[in-house]
Amino acid sequence: MKVSKGLLAHGVTSFCPTLVTSPIDTYHQVLPKIRRRAGGEHGASILGVHVEGPFISTEKKGAHPENCIKNFDDGFDTLKQVYGDISNISIVTLAPEKPRVPEVIKELVRQGVTVSVGHSMADLIHGENAVKYGATLITHLFNAMLPVSILQFFLEKKTFMLYSNLSDSFIIVIPALSDCWHQMKFPPAKQSILV
Repeated sequence: MKVSKGLLAHGVTSFCPTLVTSPIDTYHQVLPKIRRRAGGEHGASILGVHVEGPFISTEKKGAHPENCIKNFDDGFDTLKQVYGDISNISIVTLAPEKPRVPEVIKELVRQGVTVSVGHSMADLIHGENAVKYGATLITHLFNAMLPVSILQFFLEKKTFMLYSNLSDSFIIVIPALSDCWHQMKFPPAKQSILV
């Protein structure tokens, strides 16, 4: 409630609190407590939780704890075992190269959850497949991803279908990449989320 009120005071009207890669018990304790709710004078709207992990690449984990990173050993059932009730989740960030991802993406989308790709070693084929199965967001564009030379082809070809977010902290993203992103023909402003 305090965060929601503070965000509203700075002009943010709605947000998705993010829970990063964590032990399973953390998901089971935290996710039921962060419910979607309409905003108002009391604070910004909560649109649902963004779970960033644990289904990410160990090679591109960033600050995420490696010992908590998971695979979809049992497909969507693994996701349910890790998160528990997914009714408060609105976005899941995952690495699209992980085995059994197509079935997971399809089921998440079927249940109304937005799928984002990120913290990934995915090549063009994995990226295109993720989009084909329903992924519509890229988490941390240019951060913890393959070099721009490979990513650029994917983006030029597919960005019209994807939303992207870019952490504009110059500690994480060098200014030249940030400037490039802001000047790209795609994504149009309506498909950009600055984090």
